[in-house]
Amino acid sequence: MNSNQTVFIITLHPQSPEVVSLERGLIKEGLEPCVFPAVDGRATLPSLEALSSQLKRQITKSSDTHLTGSELGCYLSHYSAIASAFDNNLTHVTIVEDDVTLIAGLGDHIRQMIELPTQYHHIRLMGLRVRARKIVQPLGSHHKITRPIKGVLGTQGYILNREGMAKVLAHGANIVHPIDVYYDRFWDSGINTYCVEPYLIAHTERPSNIAHPISRYNGKMTEKIFRFKSSLNRRLHLIRHRGDFFPYSKPTNRDL
Repeated sequence: MNSNQTVFIITLHPQSPEVVSLERGLIKEGLEPCVFPAVDGRATLPSLEALSSQLKRQITKSSDTHLTGSELGCYLSHYSAIASAFDNNLTHVTIVEDDVTLIAGLGDHIRQMIELPTQYHHIRLMGLRVRARKIVQPLGSHHKITRPIKGVLGTQGYILNREGMAKVLAHGANIVHPIDVYYDRFWDSGINTYCVEPYLIAHTERPSNIAHPISRYNGKMTEKIFRFKSSLNRRLHLIRHRGDFFPYSKPTNRDL
């Protein structure tokens, strides 16, 4: 493995035409793909006992919220991939899910991003929601790195440096939220999370395996209190780190 350019493809169908095509596309971009088997939670709730002994020692599941089997499987898939990258002494890992298509030039931009300073813990290659953000710096001649002030959702593709991996493995070992929500809650995790504009991958629409539970919380009042605290803590974080997030603006369709 090339420690600076390894790309993990998380998939339940490693031999599918989509995954084979994705592997070929990554190789064409000068990247080294590695197919990583996902944890299947579609039929039954994944058991933490099925994890490796090392991961079992790390992982716990909070009783504060409810995740579907698919959400838990997705979380364990990403967490396991990050643990594998970290244990193999990779300095950076790019993780993509199998329902994406690549934008030409992805490889060149990834090679630029792995040269960024260590504070760039987590960089999303795309987002599912358009959010106000601060433009941080250019990336090549047509792209830029941005810092969203609110979660953009999605784990279709992102880069973690070694410091970011360590933070995920430590703070994210207690599973409370779906994995994309975990990344969005940067004020809790201490992970500096960024995004690339225009996006470097595109999401291929397919029927989702993730069913949403009636409620993630134990009671409506618990949910209201949780959301209020989250909003307050996010705003306090933005104020304390105003130089990282301000001034911000909302992207246009041309930006994405």
